[in-house]
Amino acid sequence: VTDVDVADVLTGTTTGNATASWTPAGGVAADFSADGRFAALIAQGALTFDATVVSDGTQQTLNYTYNVADADINFLGAGDTVTLTFPVQVADNEGGIDTVNVTVTITGTNDVPVIDTVAPVVTALTEAVDADPLTNAGQLQTLNATGSLDVTDVDVADVLTGTTTGNATASWTPA
Repeated sequence: VTDVDVADVLTGTTTGNATASWTPAGGVAADFSADGRFAALIAQGALTFDATVVSDGTQQTLNYTYNVADADINFLGAGDTVTLTFPVQVADNEGGIDTVNVTVTITGTNDVPVIDTVAPVVTALTEAVDADPLTNAGQLQTLNATGSLDVTDVDVADVLTGTTTGNATASWTPA
């Protein structure tokens, strides 16, 4: 900022909430400024100025900080972006004011899914009795077991897929 009046005290202020758009990776931007879930991202107080400066008639630097909790942006997947535009003003102590917009762009990363199931998952099967145990004649049965894992992924719209990552370990306990 520049104020040619020497000794004016220059103060930066955010004058309102940001306007915001969310662009999913490969998608189209959508305005979400009115969505209450994102209030912390667009809040006027999220963009603050660190200090005032005193004009010496030349260009001065007013530093600002955008501060938001990581939990408030966890909904972003890899490559998603949120663009926030804050209205700001710089005022001197003599009543002079100039305005500009400050744009903050946040790019999402891939937050990994978390398996919430704490204990090992145990599924039990019992072998079926064959009609003729020596020849396995009769009806042979296929044994199936089902179960579930509780999983959480904070990234909105991520597709979760379960896979087996290797062969099972096995033990045999004779009767």
